[in-house]
Amino acid sequence: MAGPELLFRGARVVDPALGRDEVADVLVRDGVVAEVGTEAGSSSAEVIDGDGLVLSPGLVDLHTHLREPGFEHKETVETGTRAAAAGGYTAVAPMANTDPVADDASVIAEVRAAAARADLADVFPVGAITQGLEGEALAEIGAIWREKMGRNYPAMAVVEVKALIEDQALIEIETTAVVPR
Repeated sequence: MAGPELLFRGARVVDPALGRDEVADVLVRDGVVAEVGTEAGSSSAEVIDGDGLVLSPGLVDLHTHLREPGFEHKETVETGTRAAAAGGYTAVAPMANTDPVADDASVIAEVRAAAARADLADVFPVGAITQGLEGEALAEIGAIWREKMGRNYPAMAVVEVKALIEDQALIEIETTAVVPR
């Protein structure tokens, strides 16, 4: 069954990938942009006044704290992705500093399952580089990778967001993103 058609009339359309920043009409059919232009439309579409609205590709937050598991009294995957979606974010990457720490595949699987239940935004959990975020023993990065990649994840990041002091020198650990082809 076909979904509703929506016509955003006179919205500011911003798409950096296409070099577009203009006022235009946008026809959405079955949840997908079907037409963009000054005379886009369909007689059966619900018309939405786009004056003052900005339509753009979804935003991605590469450093978010969904706090689940362990700190659900602060935020859950569902409440965090609901807030993200309300702000125009279609994907988030929650950090590993949960309880337990996202340093093995079971924690990653738990976060992904919560994200699938919420079904509000794409969630790409970030795995810790070291066990317990303690900077001593490496986490099972291979198992974390398989948990993510085994289910067709387009990208994977393993990061430890903290500075280590070693011999009085500050060592920064950068985010490493691996995007398979």
